[in-house]
Amino acid sequence: MLIQFSITNYHSIRERQTLSLVASSGKELPQNRFAIDRYRLDLLHSVAIYGGNATGKSNLLAAMRFAKDFVTSSAKDKQKGEPIEVEPFCLSTDSEQAPTEFEFIFVQDDIRYQFGFSITKERITYEYLFVFKTSHVQAWFSRIWNDSSSSYKWAPFSKHLKGNIAAIKQATRDNALFVSTAVLMNNEALSPVVQWFQKTLAVVRMHAWNPLFSIKQIETSDENKNKILQLLQAADLDIQGIMLLESMKLKTKKDVVFLHRHNDSGDKVTIDFADESRGTQTLFTAAGRIFDVLENGKVLAIDEIDSSLHPLLVRFIIGLFHNPKTNPNHAQLIFVTHDVTQLDSDLLRRDQVWLVEKDSQQSTTLHPLSDYNPRKQESLQKGYLHGRYGGLPDVGRLSIPAISIKGMPKKGEING
Repeated sequence: MLIQFSITNYHSIRERQTLSLVASSGKELPQNRFAIDRYRLDLLHSVAIYGGNATGKSNLLAAMRFAKDFVTSSAKDKQKGEPIEVEPFCLSTDSEQAPTEFEFIFVQDDIRYQFGFSITKERITYEYLFVFKTSHVQAWFSRIWNDSSSSYKWAPFSKHLKGNIAAIKQATRDNALFVSTAVLMNNEALSPVVQWFQKTLAVVRMHAWNPLFSIKQIETSDENKNKILQLLQAADLDIQGIMLLESMKLKTKKDVVFLHRHNDSGDKVTIDFADESRGTQTLFTAAGRIFDVLENGKVLAIDEIDSSLHPLLVRFIIGLFHNPKTNPNHAQLIFVTHDVTQLDSDLLRRDQVWLVEKDSQQSTTLHPLSDYNPRKQESLQKGYLHGRYGGLPDVGRLSIPAISIKGMPKKGEING
C-alpha cells in the first residue's frame, strides 16, 4: 500500500512535489477508502491526475518508474564509476547541479516504511530508511555524501537491522543503493523494502503494455481466463472466447486469437490479436495486469489510462478498485488522464483528484482538488472545465496565424 510519494528536481519538476493517498475526513463514497487501524490511517483506493498537455503529468509517473527500477537494479546493473542516468530540471543552473530526490512512504507486510534517496549523475548523495513497527519511529540507517572529505558519513545502524551490515556497507558503491546491495547479499531485514518496489509497485503506460502478462495469466488458470474474457465482453465486444496457439516461428511464444460468432452460420470464427481493434488490444493487454493487482493488493500507476478506451470502460476499470468484491485486498490505482467524464462526484471523492500545472518558471506543480474546497455535490467536471481549479491548457492565448500560400489568387481575381 502506498501512503505518499515525493519527488524533487526531476525532468519538469523542480521543487518538491508530493502525491498523497491519505484520505481526508470527508464521508462521501466510503467504498473509495480503507482503514489501516494499526497506524490510524485512512487511504484511498484510487487517485486521478489531471492537467494540460506538457504540464508534467507523465513525469510524476516517470519519476516513480525510475525510482522503482533504480531500487531493484542499481546494485546489480551498475559498475563502479558508471554514471547514473538521471535527468534533473534543466531550466535552472542551480537545479542542474543539485541532486534529484525521491521518497516513498508505504506499508509492506503490515509494517510502515519511509524510504528515500537523493542522486546525481555521479553518486547517491543521501539515502535513509525509517521503520514504524510500533508508534515510535526506528531510524534503521542513513548515509550522506560529504564533498569536503569525499566520503560518506554513516549514522549508527539500528539494532533492528540484522545481518552482516559491515560487509554490506563495504560493498556498497557510490552509484548503488545500500538497500539494493543488501538484498543482493541476501539480507533478510531489508528484503521487504526492495520487494515492495519489485513486486507490489507497477508503473506502466497504457499503450506500451506487453500482452504476454495477460497470456501468462490465461495459462495459469481457467478462472483467470474467464475474468479476462468477462472484462472484454463488458466492453460490448462480440468476443465469445480466447484461444492461445503455438507460434510456428517461435515455439516459446503463443499467438492470441479471439473467437467471434459468424452472423449467418452462427459458427465460431477466429480473429488474430493483431487484427482486432486498438481498443480490444489495449483492454486485453491491460486485463491480466489489472486482475493481478486486484487479487494481490498491489499498487498500479497507469499513464494515459484513457488511451484507446471508451470513457465508460475506463470508468468500469476504476470502479473495480472501489468495489470491495473485486478489490478485497485494497489494491490502489493511480492514473493520469485527460478524460473529464471521470470527474464525477458519484465516482471520485474530492480528495481523489489531483491537478498538475506549470508555474512561472516552467516547473511542474501538483496540488489536490480539495485545496479549492469544492462543495460536496458540486459538478467537478464543470468546475474543472471552467478553470476554477486550474490544471487546464491556456487556450485563451492561442491564435491561428494568417497563412499565405504562393499562387493563391487575391481577392477580386476570381472570375465568376
